[in-house]
Amino acid sequence: MSTDFTRAWDELNADAAELAGSLLQLMSDCERARHPEHTDSTIVADANRLPGLVQRVLESTVVYARATGTTWTEIGDSLGGITRQSAHKRFKDAVERFREAPPESTELFAEREFGPLSTAAMVTQGRAHD
Repeated sequence: MSTDFTRAWDELNADAAELAGSLLQLMSDCERARHPEHTDSTIVADANRLPGLVQRVLESTVVYARATGTTWTEIGDSLGGITRQSAHKRFKDAVERFREAPPESTELFAEREFGPLSTAAMVTQGRAHD
């Protein structure tokens, strides 16, 4: 059975890898859209996904920080000096969802759509910029 620390680390890495993969996809689509013969509205859809992914990475980072013993005061300070109460109010649901989820439900790092293995493979095989 994984510890909270390990589960939180796996979730953070999976979310960050998915964000990186989405950014690579957006860059690839933007490159294709530069050519006048190619019009593609997928770049709008790609960009539209990013705020949700960034929010998920931020939530996963806070969950990980809490699992490693970081206080709400320290988290608030890292978020531009907000109060510990504000930090807690903003992220308590994410922390509670993580704590309530059974370990088996945590998605593994490499199983995400843009997990580290597929992202690394895309970059090394040159697919990230096709």
